[in-house]
Amino acid sequence: MKKSKKVLAFALSLAMTCSAALPTLAATAEEAPGGNPGLWANYYTVSPEEPWALEPENLKGSGYVDQIYHRDLQYTLKSQTGQSIWAGARYTGNITIPKDGTYKFTAKNDDGALLYIDGQLIIDQWISSSASDKISEPIQLKAGTYSFQMDYLQGTGDSNNRLYWSIDGGADEAVPASAFTLPEGVDPMPEHGDSKIYTIANAHLDTVWNWSLETTIRDYIPKTMRENFQLIKDNPNYNFNFEGARRYAFIEEYYPEEFETVKDYVAQGRWNTAGSAWENGDQNGPSPEALIRNTLYGNQYFADTFGNDKRSRDIFLPDCFGFGYAMPSWMAHCNLLSFTTQKLTWGNAFPNEELPFDIGRWIGPDGNSVMASIDNIGYGLKFNEFAPDGLRENKQVITNWIPTKPGASTASLFITAPAATRVDRPDRIRLQL
Repeated sequence: MKKSKKVLAFALSLAMTCSAALPTLAATAEEAPGGNPGLWANYYTVSPEEPWALEPENLKGSGYVDQIYHRDLQYTLKSQTGQSIWAGARYTGNITIPKDGTYKFTAKNDDGALLYIDGQLIIDQWISSSASDKISEPIQLKAGTYSFQMDYLQGTGDSNNRLYWSIDGGADEAVPASAFTLPEGVDPMPEHGDSKIYTIANAHLDTVWNWSLETTIRDYIPKTMRENFQLIKDNPNYNFNFEGARRYAFIEEYYPEEFETVKDYVAQGRWNTAGSAWENGDQNGPSPEALIRNTLYGNQYFADTFGNDKRSRDIFLPDCFGFGYAMPSWMAHCNLLSFTTQKLTWGNAFPNEELPFDIGRWIGPDGNSVMASIDNIGYGLKFNEFAPDGLRENKQVITNWIPTKPGASTASLFITAPAATRVDRPDRIRLQL
């Protein structure tokens, strides 16, 4: 019994010691500015050598963000600093803590992070190569508004940065946009203007990947069809691309009634064939003859099924790794006009992984050429992640240009609509610009 009492006393003493050691910050109502929504972001180039500091003389661009939830910062960094590696960002403003409690912050990012709340360093992991979560120690916070600063470092490889918090031991949740306000003296984010972005939704579906062909036919193809049928029906301006003639053949064979609906929408111009190929496959191993045959069979199916004017005029390969130098030549011989991918943003052989152009002309070894769009960013990207101060070179486009449902994927330059494995989230409509 005496031993049990001693153990209990020791446990109580330890608990009191830990509680006393927990950092505490308090904000008063007078300290809490009204503030305009958002954070101010400064973008810097950094040296590849330590300490990778965000120096004032290396400030290259600035803009607004609504929150720190960026799945892909590559294009943002490139457009703001001129490079997508060895760059960084500093987000400043205020953070409002909704209630008293014990908070733990997590930077889910690649690579480095520093987080300051009310001037106190909460996360200190300034690392040039790390995809692991950066987790703060628990901190006791009183409800109120505090000054906020987060520094982000991108070394090489992937670039993403998302800030989460947990409250009183609860689950991690993304710190919401409603928690952030701009620094005092910074103008509010401008309202959007009257300009328009014209978009076409696209659904990319691997015939087989981490699932069987049976699953594709039984689950993913009918879901892709039916979800987009509904969107076409509900939205008079909704147009849709679907590539891969083989998947159309599956619809025709296994879902003949729905296939008649597809044919009707294709005839109306609401549903577009794309990609030209029978199957969008590897471009490195097959010979040019095999690649030409793949295109011949694909476009011949489109012509025979939907009409000769519904042949595709492009090679659309969002999810293939590597593209042979002879592609423009054999594409031109197939009477194709353009090539599109986003995979080169994952990695390429250009110096510093800097792609030579966004949209340009790709010339083959025989002098034939096609138009190529090669800098299309990742296909899980939100609209406001790649254009905090502009869309491509249009500096009038701002982060909050397109309002969305909470949690929805606002837009991306690539793989888009509710399709394949993403159909259980019908509000996840992404837009191809």
